[in-house]
Amino acid sequence: MPAEYSPNLNPDRRRLHIRRLRQLVSLHGIVPKSLIRSVTMEFTRFSGGGFSDVHLGDLEGRRVVVKVLRIFSNTNNREQILWECRKEAVLWRQLHHENILHFLGIGDLPGGTIGLISPLMQNGDVMSFLRKHPEFDRIQCVIDIAEGLKFLHSQDPPIVHADIRGANILVKDDLHCCLADFGLSVFVESTFSQDQSGTASIKGAWRWLPPEALNTDTGKYLPSRDIYSLGCTIIEIFTGNAPFPSLKEHQVARQVIMGHSPPIPINVPAPEGLWNNLVPRCLSANPLERPAISNVTEYLHRLRLKSIKDSAPSGRSIEYAL
Repeated sequence: MPAEYSPNLNPDRRRLHIRRLRQLVSLHGIVPKSLIRSVTMEFTRFSGGGFSDVHLGDLEGRRVVVKVLRIFSNTNNREQILWECRKEAVLWRQLHHENILHFLGIGDLPGGTIGLISPLMQNGDVMSFLRKHPEFDRIQCVIDIAEGLKFLHSQDPPIVHADIRGANILVKDDLHCCLADFGLSVFVESTFSQDQSGTASIKGAWRWLPPEALNTDTGKYLPSRDIYSLGCTIIEIFTGNAPFPSLKEHQVARQVIMGHSPPIPINVPAPEGLWNNLVPRCLSANPLERPAISNVTEYLHRLRLKSIKDSAPSGRSIEYAL
C-alpha cells in the first residue's frame, strides 16, 4: 500500500488508502517507513509557539524545520499521544497543494518525543515579510490563504486548520503564501482534553478565535471556524496589527464570548468590498451566516480583477455580491 503521494491516484482511491493507513496505525501501531525520517536537529531553539519548540535541522542535506511538541513532556499518556500523532501524520503526509506547507515526515527524537519536519521557508511568516516589503500585494496573500483553506475544506471529511493567523502563514521562495500547522491545533487541543495539564497554554491565539471556540465544545472544529479566523487575518495583513490591538488577552476573550467581532479598519486602503462586505460576513458571530470558503475564494478573485480594471485609465467601478 503506497504511503507516498501519487498525483495520478484517483481521489476516491486516495481517500481509501489514507483511511486504511490510519487504521493500521490505530490498530497495530504500524507506520509507513517513508514517514519516519532520520533528521539531525540543532540544539538551539529557532523559535516557538504556545505548544511547540521549533529547531533548525538537516534532512539528507536539506535545511528543514523541526517542530517539537511540548505535550510530550507534560503528559502521563505519552504512548497514546505518540500513537495518535503518527496517525495524523499519515494524513498530513498525503496533503499536497501549492498553498499548503509540505509535510516531510516525523523524526523520532531523544526522550521519546516526535519532531514534525517541514521545509525551511527563508522568507519567514507573512507578517514579518510584509514589514520588510510593505509594498507587496496583500490581496494576493489573502487569495493564497483562501486557496489553501479551500483545499483543506474540500477533503472528505473536511480538514479544519483551526489556527489561521499571520504567524502560521509562510512565504515561499516564489513569494506565494502557504498554510503551516494545518490540523495541528485540533490534534493538540483534543490531546489536552484527555490530559488537562497546561490546557490554557494550547487554546490558540484568542484574538483570532470565533465565539464558538471559546463558548462550547460543540462546533469547535467546523470549517466555519477557519472562515472567522480568515476574516481576522485579513485585518491583520492589511493593518499590520493583530485583531483587537488596543485590548489585552483577557479582554479579547470577554469581547469575543459576548459576540463582539474585531473592529473593521477605517481609512485602511483595500479593494472595494473587503471592509464593507467580505470581512464582516466572515466575522459573523453566527457560524451559519459565514460564507463557505469556495464563495470566499471566488469573491476574492473577482475583487482582484475589479481592482485591476479600476486601476486602468478607462476603468469603471464594478460591484460584486458575495
